[in-house]
Amino acid sequence: MNLPPAPLLKERGAYGKSWRMRSLIIYYKFEKRKKFHTMQFILIAYDGEDPEALDRRLRVRPDHLNKIEILKESGEYIFGGAILDENGKMIGSTILYEFPDRKTMDERLKNEPYMTAGVWKKVTIHPFRLANIGRSNSQLTT
Repeated sequence: MNLPPAPLLKERGAYGKSWRMRSLIIYYKFEKRKKFHTMQFILIAYDGEDPEALDRRLRVRPDHLNKIEILKESGEYIFGGAILDENGKMIGSTILYEFPDRKTMDERLKNEPYMTAGVWKKVTIHPFRLANIGRSNSQLTT
């Protein structure tokens, strides 16, 4: 459990309680604050158009899916999937990520198998905000 620095203990109302209770209060307040300061990014990537493009994708796909599974477990992957052509052939990917900032996302993409193996040839990334459907306005601001 990563706790905030000691000077923030008093600011966050953690004094006057048992150590365990203080730790939990600080942890949840810190985690909530940290989550609030994340950004979502949508990645839209197209594969190469050369004859080997699909084979290259299929060869690297298990590694890509393993990487996505790790990101999903950490909460950094929200959703994604393959872009298909009219015949159902995979020609690219769309992924919605959530990171503290763009720099963190760029660091994660350095190890993305589709990037390192040259599967994705044209990649665009934009800040994004997933719509909060079905929540009241009070829940959106907390």
